[in-house]
Amino acid sequence: MERPPDDETVYAREGEEAQGMLRLPRRLEDGNWGETTSAETIRRQTRDYVQGNLQGSGISTTKSLPAPLSARASRLVSLMRTFAFPFIGVLARDIPPAIRRVTTAPRRFAAYVAYGLWWIYGAIPTGLALLGVRLLELIEPDRVAPPADEEAIRRLEDAEDLRPKNEVTLWFPVRPTWIRRLLMRLILFGSECGCRHFWTDGKLTDIETIHYARIMQVDDGHTMLFMSDYDGGLNRYLDDFIGIGGRGVIPISSSIDGCPKTRWLFWQSDPDTFGDRWKAMVRRYQLEVSFWYNAYPLITVQNVIDNSRLRDELFAPVLTEREARR
Repeated sequence: MERPPDDETVYAREGEEAQGMLRLPRRLEDGNWGETTSAETIRRQTRDYVQGNLQGSGISTTKSLPAPLSARASRLVSLMRTFAFPFIGVLARDIPPAIRRVTTAPRRFAAYVAYGLWWIYGAIPTGLALLGVRLLELIEPDRVAPPADEEAIRRLEDAEDLRPKNEVTLWFPVRPTWIRRLLMRLILFGSECGCRHFWTDGKLTDIETIHYARIMQVDDGHTMLFMSDYDGGLNRYLDDFIGIGGRGVIPISSSIDGCPKTRWLFWQSDPDTFGDRWKAMVRRYQLEVSFWYNAYPLITVQNVIDNSRLRDELFAPVLTEREARR
């Protein structure tokens, strides 16, 4: 372990200003931490020192507490509602990884049993729904979004990608048929179920750059509003949308007026042209926001995940030596 810097100060930064400052006296290292000192001893003494110096600061100095019983009960009801949705089989690829993350063996086993039983109820409706969507894809015209205003694009490009965290707001018209408005509503419900119960490891459909995303139908379902905060550049974010995160984004996009045609809801009908047309559509319907506030504009998604893990393991009552070294 390296010695603290000469000024004996370690900064924990969130944003441009230091949000908290901890002083680890050299005597703590010199007096107690030798080459044979266990990592768990160092962690425990550091935890006690931090807790003693942050009392009354308003900063939490305990491990994250489990959700209260009422919240867990509400989550269980929501999960049962999710599996009552007859078309949830479209998320079949996402459910087993979520089950594997269940921490206790009895609950994990019960989840696998429930998932297996669900297929008796949901396999046929899911298959029929996908057939209906495929028929719709075949008979619908391939509508192309109008070109974006070049001056508006220049203004957007001048204002974006200026910091580690950025925003994008999109105002999409939904395809002008009642069945597409209904399909959009069903897809958004399925996406909410996925976010609530299956994509709970810090990634949404494997996209690792999303801080926040809100998607809703407005104007009696004729318009879809999308708002998001994301890491890094917009082009990379959009590439993630139709690449690694395509399982979530492409089905939602398929009901937007001007979206390139899809195949079986999840796949691009023409992969050679889909990406360019999809990005052009996004630019056409992207809004220039008048105001955007973010408390921690320099914090990345990975920072958030690392900070959460650090807090939970630093303030844990006891860790194994391996856990403490990590």
